[in-house]
Amino acid sequence: MESGFKINRNDLEQLGYERKILLNVNNLIDGMRQDKQKVKIGQTNYKQEYFPGFSIMEWDSLFHEDIKINGYTTKPIFAIHFMMEGSTEYAISNDKTIISGEKNNLWSLNAGYIGYCKFKKNIYCSSLGVIIHDKFLYELTNKYPDLLSEVYKKHLKGETFYLSKDHLVTSSEMNQIIDQIRNAKLMGRVHKIYSEAKIIELIALQLQQHVCSSCQIKKHCNRQYDIDKIHEAKRILLTDLDNPPSIQELSRKVGINEKKLKYGFKEIFNQTVYGSLFDHKMTLARKLLLDTDKTIVEVANECGYDYASHFTTAFKRKYGVSPKKYKNIC
Repeated sequence: MESGFKINRNDLEQLGYERKILLNVNNLIDGMRQDKQKVKIGQTNYKQEYFPGFSIMEWDSLFHEDIKINGYTTKPIFAIHFMMEGSTEYAISNDKTIISGEKNNLWSLNAGYIGYCKFKKNIYCSSLGVIIHDKFLYELTNKYPDLLSEVYKKHLKGETFYLSKDHLVTSSEMNQIIDQIRNAKLMGRVHKIYSEAKIIELIALQLQQHVCSSCQIKKHCNRQYDIDKIHEAKRILLTDLDNPPSIQELSRKVGINEKKLKYGFKEIFNQTVYGSLFDHKMTLARKLLLDTDKTIVEVANECGYDYASHFTTAFKRKYGVSPKKYKNIC
């Protein structure tokens, strides 16, 4: 059984859901906005922050039924989208695509956009998106013509397109920038300028990866079979944070040798095996600190740390502040 609801506002920045399923993220206003909804079909956490020239949106959801969201817009939209966890199916006009965790894309939707996105039941989904307003996009294109001229021209013509049909891999550098954007409030009065600079960095990395992907030769994972095995290895690695497998155990479970496993992580995720595990733990820790009332000890245990002091050291190395201070500031 699949439930559905519509987005029927003129702009995807202003989300509206039918009241019949009791999900209320209506009438967004300027400034910081955050809605946490627990409903019969599941739970969502939607946060949006407006800046001059762009809007940053964070979405987390866990539905108990398959959900389909239909939507349209009467205004053209230029956006970047990063799927952090889970998997979502999108359809824009007649073009369908599935974007999963650790993937991202840049896309343009024309003024006649009609489409949908689907969420599978019992799959936690987390994403971050940035909508770039037309005036700001024009200013950025004039400032960085070599970077943006091609995609801006297509957007200006009213084309609906993805930058990459197969989606881009979210690198460790991109993940670091996303963490910096999420924690930009720690920068105080300059956090808006800081966020703007980081968004430009993200777009630059996306475009750079897109250009390089066509000419990049993978030395160790040059078959789809090998790539699938590396993704399977990452899923297994992140399943049990208390007792993560060794590289030897992991290679045996997925059926590839240790060398291919280690080099495959670097080629596909631009991270080491345990670097991926560390980043996942820190992302989970940040979410638990922000969205729950768990103590530092409880968060440490849930993230696979036996000692809160070890967790605090790791968290501070990642984010520059202690977990306690981070929870109080954010």
